[in-house]
Amino acid sequence: MNKRLEREGTLWQSRFKSVLVEGAESALQTVAAYIDLNPIRAGMVRTPEEYQWSGYGEACGGGRGAALARAGLARISGVMQRDPGFAEDWEVAAARYRTLLYEEGREVAADPQMNQSGRPGFSNEEIEAVHAMGGKMSLPEALRHRVRYFCDGAVLGSEAFLEEVFAREQLLRQRFGEKRKSGARTMRGADWGGLRVMRDLRKDVMSRQASSDPRQ
Repeated sequence: MNKRLEREGTLWQSRFKSVLVEGAESALQTVAAYIDLNPIRAGMVRTPEEYQWSGYGEACGGGRGAALARAGLARISGVMQRDPGFAEDWEVAAARYRTLLYEEGREVAADPQMNQSGRPGFSNEEIEAVHAMGGKMSLPEALRHRVRYFCDGAVLGSEAFLEEVFAREQLLRQRFGEKRKSGARTMRGADWGGLRVMRDLRKDVMSRQASSDPRQ
């Protein structure tokens, strides 16, 4: 093909390249964030958790490989290095890594005078909002995802409402066991304000955003 087209080099792609990355936190964070932000730079999605074929997207989506993806991101973000007890706490790792992604994914404006092209990314307001939330999703952001609390939470409402229902419904108390003394449990994954839930869900609380195709 090269002879016919009078060209040189590989036909489809450039040659394989690899980089040896130090196992320190800063190097791993930088490389991981670069990979997870590729879909943002390419303009394929608006937020990194929307892209399902990435480690961060899989971790947020709660799919088959979510546990492995979450463990890796927890290690990369330094959570496991600082306290091995946080290894199972995806909420802590997710907040820290999400903050990193938004900081590293800051949009860059084009500069024609310097012959520099721009780069899609997050505005200063979006980054400040993530910092203000401590890396957690806001309620509007959370509601764009599939939220398991709304089908598996048993009872949802204010703390006072949860405690009232728990005290009134004997069958409900029996369902959760005699040792349980209160009804309200804090909701995970986002800032839910004053909302509480009866069942304390610890896994796959939220999955990635629903498809925009109404047929799915």
